[in-house]
Amino acid sequence: MASSRKQQAAIAVNMKQKGKKPKGAKPMAKSVYKKGGSTSMKSVKAPEGFHWMKDGSGYKLMKHSGKFVKHPGASLTAKFKIQKKHSK
Repeated sequence: MASSRKQQAAIAVNMKQKGKKPKGAKPMAKSVYKKGGSTSMKSVKAPEGFHWMKDGSGYKLMKHSGKFVKHPGASLTAKFKIQKKHSK
């Protein structure tokens, strides 16, 4: 069993070096960043079937069924400030 895991790990490393994805790999989410956009704020789309709800100074995700219906505090995109560096 241990050699099987080593073989699988070696295959995964080999595939990664060749730029291939191992079977069963999930696709990564596409970046929302666009060249030439604002460097201080970014808009983030809510995942399919969800919308953002304003919560004080932040946001929470809320699930909806069917088509999104606009209501107070709800949005399909949320704007976030970009933090340029870590604070000490």
